[in-house]
Parts: sequence; C-alpha cells; structure tokens
Amino acid sequence: PRIKFVIAPKKDDYFKERKPLEIYASVMPLLNYYTITPNGNDANYVHSISVNNEDNRLGFYTQAGLVFTLSERFKLRTGLTFTRTNHSINYQIRTDSLIIQPSDKQGVDVSFEEKKVSYSQDANYLGTKIEVQYIFLEGEALSHYLNVGLEGAYRLNGVKQFNGFANFAYGVTRQIGDNAYLFIEPTFSYSLNQQSDNSAFLLVKPNKIGFNIGVNFKIK
Repeated sequence: PRIKFVIAPKKDDYFKERKPLEIYASVMPLLNYYTITPNGNDANYVHSISVNNEDNRLGFYTQAGLVFTLSERFKLRTGLTFTRTNHSINYQIRTDSLIIQPSDKQGVDVSFEEKKVSYSQDANYLGTKIEVQYIFLEGEALSHYLNVGLEGAYRLNGVKQFNGFANFAYGVTRQIGDNAYLFIEPTFSYSLNQQSDNSAFLLVKPNKIGFNIGVNFKIK
C-alpha cells in the first residue's frame, strides 16, 4: 500500500489568542516607621533620639500603570508612583567641648556641651516600580495574591535624593463590572538606603506601611 504524507497547515500566530492587558490606579494612606542609626564619633555622642507625634509620620501614596499577564498564576505590574511624606526627629549631641560655669558653692561646674537638633523633612517623590504578582487562590468571588517588587523614587523638592524600596503586599481582588476589578492590598515598603540631615549624625531609613485601594480595568 502507498503511504501518503499529509502536510499540516501552517499555524497562523497572528490569530493566536492574546493574553489580557490591564490598567490600574490606586491610592494609599501611609504611616512611616523608621530604622534610626546614630552616626556619631569620638567628639560627638548622639543620644536622646525621639520621633515626634503620629501626625508627623502620616503620608500619601498613589500609583498607576499596566499589568501584564504572564501565565495563569503570574502577572507583572509596572507603573509610576507619587509619594508625599514627612517626619520630624529630635536628638541631642554631646560634644567634647567643656563648659565651665561658676558654682553656688566655692568652685566651678564643668560639663560637656550639649546641642539639641531637630531633623525634619517634608518631601514629594516621583518614582517608578515593577512587581511580580503571584495568584495563589482564585475563587468565583475573590482572588488572593502576593506582590513582591522594587521601586525607585526621586525627591522633587528640597535636597535632591534618590530612594529605593523593596515592596511586599498581600492583595484581595473582586470583580465589580464586566472588565473592572476592585483590589485592596496591605503593603509594607522597606527602604534600601538611608537619609540624613546636613550633619549626617543621624541615619534614617523611612520604611512605609499602608493600605492600598485601587481599581483594575482589563483590556481584551
């Protein structure tokens, strides 16, 4: 018997189903938590560090961008961010300079010079971020996921500086329309670099905790 070879038709990738693309936007009130490192020396001893009241630790964060679907479980989220933050930290420096003052009794009082310093910052940052999203539980009503990523932000006012953050979030999303989804994300951002005032006697890492609320729109 003759063997017939049948040539399969060439697959046309042009009509291949494309993975959905999403756009998103969100806002997040945040609270700053600091990792503070004294940076004194033999001539300047840093002590009595105190962070001012909670109102000076509040901030605001907003972001918008694109979400790319990589697979059923993984997505890639990119975007632009804007952060407004402020803090106020007081501390004292004991120098090696001696102060000699007359005493009520016969003699003098000798003490080291003390300086009170306040390090305050009211800053606006513009940044960009990239995150990997892992969907570990997908249900009919709610889906649960984890976000891990990096963010770089440049200060727009005052002393120009660049801040880097490692971002971690647990998220829950719910469909609220044909192609619209509401998401909420408790978020923690760990600062990768330190800030300081002009004296550099105090090194501060401005870590952030917030509750991110936003909307995704799926583009088919």
